[in-house]
Amino acid sequence: MFSAGNAAAQLLQTQWLEDPSGQMTLAQVQNSPQAFQAYTGVLTKGYTASSYWLKLRIGATPEDNLVLRIRPAYLDHIELHDPLARPSSGLGAAEGAQVPVRLAGDRYPKEVSGYLSLNQGFVIPGASEARDVFLRVQSTNTMLVYVEVISPLQAKQVDHRQELIYSLYLGLLVAFMVWALQHWLARREVLVAAFLVKQMVVVAHAAALLGYLPLLVGAALAPAEIDRITSFLVIAYVACSTVFWLMFLREYKPPRWLFRCFVVLVLSYLPIVLMFASGQVRQALELNMTFAAVESIGAILLSITARAWKDPLAIAQLPPWVLISFNLAFVLVTYATALPNLGVANAAQWTLYSPMFAGFITSLLMAVLLSLRARNLEKQRHKAILEAHLQQQQAQTERLQREEQAHFLSMLTHELKTPLSVAHISLDDSDLAGPQRTRIDRALANINSIIDRCAITDQMEHHKLTPALQPCSLGGLIEECVQGCSDPARVKVLEGHEAVAYTDSGLLAICLSNLIDNALKYSRPNSAIEVMLQPSTSQHGTGTPGWEITVCNSIGTAGIPDPERLFTKYYRSPGALSKSGSGLGLYLTRSVAELLGARLACRTTPHQVEFCLWIPA
Repeated sequence: MFSAGNAAAQLLQTQWLEDPSGQMTLAQVQNSPQAFQAYTGVLTKGYTASSYWLKLRIGATPEDNLVLRIRPAYLDHIELHDPLARPSSGLGAAEGAQVPVRLAGDRYPKEVSGYLSLNQGFVIPGASEARDVFLRVQSTNTMLVYVEVISPLQAKQVDHRQELIYSLYLGLLVAFMVWALQHWLARREVLVAAFLVKQMVVVAHAAALLGYLPLLVGAALAPAEIDRITSFLVIAYVACSTVFWLMFLREYKPPRWLFRCFVVLVLSYLPIVLMFASGQVRQALELNMTFAAVESIGAILLSITARAWKDPLAIAQLPPWVLISFNLAFVLVTYATALPNLGVANAAQWTLYSPMFAGFITSLLMAVLLSLRARNLEKQRHKAILEAHLQQQQAQTERLQREEQAHFLSMLTHELKTPLSVAHISLDDSDLAGPQRTRIDRALANINSIIDRCAITDQMEHHKLTPALQPCSLGGLIEECVQGCSDPARVKVLEGHEAVAYTDSGLLAICLSNLIDNALKYSRPNSAIEVMLQPSTSQHGTGTPGWEITVCNSIGTAGIPDPERLFTKYYRSPGALSKSGSGLGLYLTRSVAELLGARLACRTTPHQVEFCLWIPA
């Protein structure tokens, strides 16, 4: 990706030798030529405590100098043993060595190696004959090593190209971070805040792995401290990405057991941080990379098993195939990074930059997902605003209709009450008597009752009825209601108790009058109506003391009422249509009873109907 096209002409052969103890000397290595194994491309050994010796066969060249360019930039310790190197007492030479040893790596200042670049490397002399040079490499991070030998001009060109691409890459990451900051300032969403934190860590992680950290903080921190910060950023990058992904997928309602397993896996980062803090940096980094691979599989399982699309109230902004496709891309990018880093698969040259690909692609994917999410949330918000506006308009229309209805009912009540009063006065002044007078009185009473019920129902539905609670003698009130009914002779008040309730006597009288009139109207002709008063506690398990008034009548021609619709507004059974009525009586009675804190129930048998009105004491 960032290598010279004719680099292979300078580097004839590459071989490696593992030093598990890390104590082998150059002489021991040179005396073990049969232990070396040839390789091409990137040396891939995963996370290991071993040192690795590389034997490089450099071809003859007319160039005065060559550049030994080594990637990636995060290798900790690199020793160069070159037979043509002149003895030096400088900072980059190992003391007491017969063949001068030059040092490079992210634990040393760039001035030590003599090659000022984002990469590691050395400037070495060219020669008219081929020669072998040796590199000794150690790393706390994964052991990936790619070496090339090129001319200084080629090195300058490829480094400039690399720096340009790195700058563009970091600029894009910063752009995603700025976008997240603006989005968070506008909406203050927790998920966007999590993405912002993740993106800040991604930018710092990329700057560290690409070699920019020494340039930014090298004057303030020692190289060893910068190396430790780089290792910590690798852990923080995976942890922050995982936490954000978990928060994002939570909105799609995956199965609880699977989500909890994923949460437990996230909590496993605490031991990783403790391992890092205790000095087990390599083990922490290896475990961190392993968890990253496992968690990417967990993310795809969460997206496949998500149930938000089945719930119309859930925030499922993306179609299933979009979310699953993004997660598959996330898995591919993660494994392209994890497998070579763990030493499971051989690395190609481009995999040296897989963390860069992973950082960019995951940031891009997450930014796209958040953008789609924000767009759909905005649609939902506009829809909610529109629905709220429509509901407000509907409520206002209904309020105006109620006001108009109340005004009309008030006017109608007044206009009907006046002629009714005139009819009563005229009837009293006449000599009309007998059955004809009785029928006229009953008809006028029915009309007056319907008007009163409509007026009271309207007041109640507009919350204009306010109970005036005071002590009330229930026995006396029952007697008044019986005497005021259409046929007092048919009503039989059974022997009851002296009872006083704290209630509104006027509203309670409406309830009792309606129940007695209803019983008279729908019972068999000339049959008795029984009214009984007795003490009773609440039937709803509260044990509240009270009184129960029971009104019982026989089943008339209207038949047994429907218990499910009996207290519904305007309900009248088919058998009751032959009698005058508005269908408001029982509806009004139950509503007024509930207003008083009382309860009304109906019990039926094949022969009688019984209404029970419970009143708190």
